[in-house]
Amino acid sequence: DIVMISLVRSNRGGNIGFLKEEQRVNVLLSRARYGLFIVGSAKTLLSSKKGEHVWQPLLETMEKNGQLLKGLPTVCEKHPDDSPVSLSKPEDFRLLRPNGGCCRPCGYRMNCGHACPQMCHPIDPQHKVAEKRCCEPCRRFPPECRNGHLCPKLCKDPCGECCAKVEPTELPCGHTASSPRCHDVRNEEAILNLAGRCRKMVQYAFKPCGHVRETRCSNARAKLPICPAKCEAALECGHTCRKACGACDGDHACGKKCERILFCGHICDRNCHSGPCGACERQCEVRCYHSNCPKKCNKPCASCVERCTWKCKHQGQCELVCGAPCSRLPCNERCEEKLECGHRCPSVCGEPCPPMRYCQECCDASLKKHVVDMISLASYEEQALDEDPILILPCGHFYACSTLDGHMDLASAYESDKYGNFVGITTFTSDEKTSKPKACIDCRCVIQNVKRYGRILRFAELRSLERKHLMSIGRSLDIASKQARDGRSVANLKHILGKLQKGPMHRVYEACGGSAQVEVNPAPPGPYIRTYQLLGESYQKMTASAGDENYLLALKYLELAVDKATESESHKSGAQSRLMLSSFLLNYSTVTDALKEEIIPMLDWIINHHVTFNDLKAEANRLKEKVKAADNTKILSEVVRAMNKVDGYDYGGSWSSHWHECPNGHPYFIGNCGGAMEEGICLECGEAVGGSGHRLLASNRSNVGGIVGEILRRDG
Repeated sequence: DIVMISLVRSNRGGNIGFLKEEQRVNVLLSRARYGLFIVGSAKTLLSSKKGEHVWQPLLETMEKNGQLLKGLPTVCEKHPDDSPVSLSKPEDFRLLRPNGGCCRPCGYRMNCGHACPQMCHPIDPQHKVAEKRCCEPCRRFPPECRNGHLCPKLCKDPCGECCAKVEPTELPCGHTASSPRCHDVRNEEAILNLAGRCRKMVQYAFKPCGHVRETRCSNARAKLPICPAKCEAALECGHTCRKACGACDGDHACGKKCERILFCGHICDRNCHSGPCGACERQCEVRCYHSNCPKKCNKPCASCVERCTWKCKHQGQCELVCGAPCSRLPCNERCEEKLECGHRCPSVCGEPCPPMRYCQECCDASLKKHVVDMISLASYEEQALDEDPILILPCGHFYACSTLDGHMDLASAYESDKYGNFVGITTFTSDEKTSKPKACIDCRCVIQNVKRYGRILRFAELRSLERKHLMSIGRSLDIASKQARDGRSVANLKHILGKLQKGPMHRVYEACGGSAQVEVNPAPPGPYIRTYQLLGESYQKMTASAGDENYLLALKYLELAVDKATESESHKSGAQSRLMLSSFLLNYSTVTDALKEEIIPMLDWIINHHVTFNDLKAEANRLKEKVKAADNTKILSEVVRAMNKVDGYDYGGSWSSHWHECPNGHPYFIGNCGGAMEEGICLECGEAVGGSGHRLLASNRSNVGGIVGEILRRDG
């Protein structure tokens, strides 16, 4: 009925777009029935060369009739007798017509008794919304208050409980509530409830634990008082339960951190737990003077193959790469270099000189009092540096060389003469005092990049890298075990096998030119066994017939798995590998005496030696029964052929109809017509066989489709 149109054209160039077209303007002006408001710029319309002929007569007619206005005329809906107000700017709506009405105060008395604080507004004439937003002070008494306290809240908020403070009140427990709320002492029931929340501390003997502790009066008077003492039951982790005695129902919990040192040298920051700590998520600490690893600690990383920088004029330079356990002997002489202050370096020969603040003469009092000798407890200012220099660790703490030599167990890495001088290096084993990196005596930070201990630190680092390398291979094998067994899986497994054969230690060995001074420990057999098993399974899946190329490769890798398991003396891996090889041979070969001589000893090994995993033992028994059944089939075949050659014997009817099976599948023969006339017992298992009246027992069946039937069809 009433249409408002915005022409959306206002510019100095007179560009009015489609408004220059008479047809469009005709449609625009003819849509409204009773009223039409056009909002636009008359100046822009008249300055248009192409649209002037359309709009000039229209605008002249509007101006003549008083319809061309400078603003939008508006009238207050609630006060229609007031003069219209013209709105020509955007801010006029907010200033002259706030809330859609006029600028008069609303003045409506709401149900709460307060006057509406808004300006005139046509919306919400009954003020239902305004009452819910009334922000005047409340003038009511709280519902259950009998003392005449006014509600301190705003009118829009429910009064609720009276929170005014009243005089002290004596409680049934004997204590006094100094300043209770009015609502809490309104009647006897409320006073009893307040006594149930009494916070006064009392001594109480708890049952059945027997603890005597200070607790709240309300807890002591409860039906089941909760003892606040710590449970302190001894846990398997070595800590004690930190739950409250009354809240612990036997499900003890340790509230301390694990703080076990991981193989990477970091401290486990998880809450105390059972089982392994899991993968370390911190930044890798593998670094040297040349570079550092940017990866997470649980990711495999490489060892440095740059030339080792450890050298001095007394012992020469280490000839190996930086990542290899150092082969030169430690120097016990004090460094002869000068610090910036001009005093002699306090460290040992071959180590980088420390900053000036570590100078024995120039350092502050706190460093001079620092204990550097853990045997004699001598302080730094008392230390004879010419006899026993100090070593500064990467964390900033420093100790006498003799103290750190003992802490690092330097004697295990070198041979010494009777005077304590180093004369040669020792050979490390994979488990010899190198399972975890050494940490600082004070702060437990990992000790690294101390050249004097390069032989020990680098071997520990290589062991850590090897372990991360094997963990990565284990994850790859987990993924490979879930993938399809095809040519792509074979390529992936061979790649894993290549990584197994060249771990971090082997790469360092190659970087050192195959030096005999670098010991390379072989990888553990477990990953090899698993890789061989998966390769055997993959080639078995691709085998078309016995004797083809895939068959021979499957046989090769399964035999390698058995050999590796035998070498490792792992009962589980040995049993699994022998089962896989036995099953493979049975699936693709006819049971012969030679095959039995190969399979039966493997199955007997599992049955007689491997008793921990019953499922593997049961599978071995099943395969052994399969071998025996195949052997019995061979004997039965010879019997059937012999009976078939007997001349003049009248079987009566079809020859094959005389053979039947007991409930367990053992075959038996009925002469004459082949029909069952009496019951008997199976000689193999003791089950009932035969029948009566030419009818077999319900548990028996004809053997035409069984072992004998197969023999008959094979022999024609």
